[in-house]
Amino acid sequence: MTEQPTDRLRDSADDGAAAAESPEFAADPRSAIGAAAALIWPAPAVLRWGVRGDRPPADMTAVSEHVFFPTRPMLTPAGHAAGFGAFMARARGALPFYRRAAHLGLAAGLGSGGAQRVWRGRLFVDVPVDEVTDYGTGITAFIADLIGQRVTTAIAIGAVRANRKPVIYAFDDKGHLVAYAKLAWNPLTAILNANEAAALDEVTNAAPRTFDVPRTMFHGLFNGAPLLVLEPLAIPFTGRSTPVARLVPAMLELASIGGLEVAPLTSGAWWTSVQQRLAAAPDSALKQRLTTMMARIVETDGQRPVTLGRWHGDWTKWNMAARHHALQLWDFERSSPWAPLGFDSIHLSIHAVLERNKATPAEMVDLLSSPAVQDPLAAFTDQEAARSLVVSAYLVEISLRAIADSAQISWPRVERRANWLLDILQRQVG
Repeated sequence: MTEQPTDRLRDSADDGAAAAESPEFAADPRSAIGAAAALIWPAPAVLRWGVRGDRPPADMTAVSEHVFFPTRPMLTPAGHAAGFGAFMARARGALPFYRRAAHLGLAAGLGSGGAQRVWRGRLFVDVPVDEVTDYGTGITAFIADLIGQRVTTAIAIGAVRANRKPVIYAFDDKGHLVAYAKLAWNPLTAILNANEAAALDEVTNAAPRTFDVPRTMFHGLFNGAPLLVLEPLAIPFTGRSTPVARLVPAMLELASIGGLEVAPLTSGAWWTSVQQRLAAAPDSALKQRLTTMMARIVETDGQRPVTLGRWHGDWTKWNMAARHHALQLWDFERSSPWAPLGFDSIHLSIHAVLERNKATPAEMVDLLSSPAVQDPLAAFTDQEAARSLVVSAYLVEISLRAIADSAQISWPRVERRANWLLDILQRQVG
């Protein structure tokens, strides 16, 4: 079989692919953003699609008007888009390098007002004239009441992927980001929201010295859906790369929160978790492949001791900001309290390379054994055989995540990514 390269481990959509029928997985941007808007602005609000300049019925008042950008897809406040434009400009580093120019162009258009004039599509949020409040309606009013000031909101849902969800950005009257929120709309995103809230609580209570995390402002239900509202961090996000070696102290401190455990690989809490999650996955060829390779690891290295601790789960440059001696981390939805030390180092190291380069499974194995990955990993274990085992365990973790995602969404890219990861693991374990 010809090895297929891929450019990064993150989920993303393929043009022309067919997604599941659920609204949250809809490939049509308007259907997907409409499903999100219905959760975000429930009754008595009435959602109305139109164009710039449209007016509400006589018995209704438009409490907000949002520009609809189908290419993202997202909704931005029509009258207060400058703040969101500035935020988008700062967030360019979260995108692959080949998409940043278009992203900055849209950000500039939002800031100047030009984008609102070019894109005439609108989503209006109407309420009955006798139910207008100072804080608006729906989640806009909820967040405003939470922080005690008026806000305008922008909504983004991102590309089709298993953990796709509405992300709400709340801005004050000066265009400053004052809160952001994640709204779950299916079982997987509900689990991820709860996991992130629990992880942030544990990390915050530990008062780490080497990094900061967002403060949880609210975690509970909104309109029957799990909602996590977070306070934005202080350092502007630039997406600049930070050498992994500089981040090792923070990775070690994060790992130690909740304590460390040393045990043979197959006797520890992480392996037990992997077995439970694999058992819960539907039967498939992907599941069988992973089961076979896990058996190989048990046979060759199952009794080798590893140190377990908390890992971030998606430590990449788009989920962190560093300036001088300050470090901020966010997006803990994939975090786990028990994982072999070094997972975060491997994850960050390979994404730093994959952002600009495609790689076949053979090239990935070479990368995983290269100094770019192995040198930072040596801070977590000085034994070469132990480092090789941690790399194999990391590939098991990420492959299992991809298999679980493929069970959530019928999307060709997700299954290809899972097979690509399993090809890497197969080469790694022999």
